[in-house]
Amino acid sequence: MHDFLRLAPITAAIILLNILVFVGYHLGLVPITWMLASPGDINFATFFAHISHIDLLHLAMNMVIFGQVGPILERQLGAPMYLSSLMVILILTALLGQPFLDSYTLGFSGVLMGLLVLGAGTMSHYRSFSQQLLVLVAVNLVTGLLPGISFLMHFTGAVSGGLVFLGLQKLSA
Repeated sequence: MHDFLRLAPITAAIILLNILVFVGYHLGLVPITWMLASPGDINFATFFAHISHIDLLHLAMNMVIFGQVGPILERQLGAPMYLSSLMVILILTALLGQPFLDSYTLGFSGVLMGLLVLGAGTMSHYRSFSQQLLVLVAVNLVTGLLPGISFLMHFTGAVSGGLVFLGLQKLSA
């Protein structure tokens, strides 16, 4: 655990933040109004929803995958660029998806989709790893077609990750 905190402090902090919001909600310390943005509205809850989970399985699935992919990206990009990329993906996912929602959405899945796409792009020289990330993207997009899961937010997360990847390519050119 100490190595994880030392090698991937941003990923560890974001996992902790997601867990704290989850626990805070279940203890009555985080109001549901912070977590649920009215469909179509852009406000605090629009962004806070992306670090909010009500269901333990949803939180666990997102954080396990994030705990695997996040540290790799954090090392690959460096902490400042990783944090910036993650924040831009979160903001873009919220802004691209929220105007078209017809119901409430919660969770880190959209941001995670963006990170998977970003990882597949930035690590394309590791062909097998990049392909594995793209398989996870495809599986998550299909999962988004299930009832109760937002395809739109998974999709806008993937698009956001692609846009951040293209932006990073422009910066390094």
